[in-house]
Amino acid sequence: MDHIKQATNECFPTVLAMLSGTDVNKVLADTQAISPITHSWTSYIDTGNRDKDTADEVTAVYRALARKYAPYLIDYVAPVSVKDCIEKSLYLNYEAFMTFVKKLRRGAIISCSRFKSIPVAHIAAFENGLVYDGNLDGPISAHEYYKKLANDTPMCPIAVVSEY
Repeated sequence: MDHIKQATNECFPTVLAMLSGTDVNKVLADTQAISPITHSWTSYIDTGNRDKDTADEVTAVYRALARKYAPYLIDYVAPVSVKDCIEKSLYLNYEAFMTFVKKLRRGAIISCSRFKSIPVAHIAAFENGLVYDGNLDGPISAHEYYKKLANDTPMCPIAVVSEY
């Protein structure tokens, strides 16, 4: 898998490009062809525009993209609820995370903020024990990625998803 550096708020299209081996500009063009409104979860969170129509539109766009580029991600395209993650303790501990990454070999890691005051979610690709996060300069080991999330960000993994 080739690492692709993402632009601001473009983690989902970037991960689809990495997983499918498609040029990220093609994925972004497909996004805009479906709907010119948005291609980012946080674009409506950051502006405070949390209306249901916008969330439904983004979900519909991402569902169409997932269907085309990585069908196993279709169930993971709705906006992540930080409140649900915290209240239901959905976070993966280190052992569970490493087990999934090693067992599944290739797929996506979905992360969510650990703090209600920072309502963010993120997705990264992984393959053969390496994590390809578009926010980073290149792939890093799953161990280092988990450590980086825990120490340098408000994020924690909540799901590891694979086509296998």
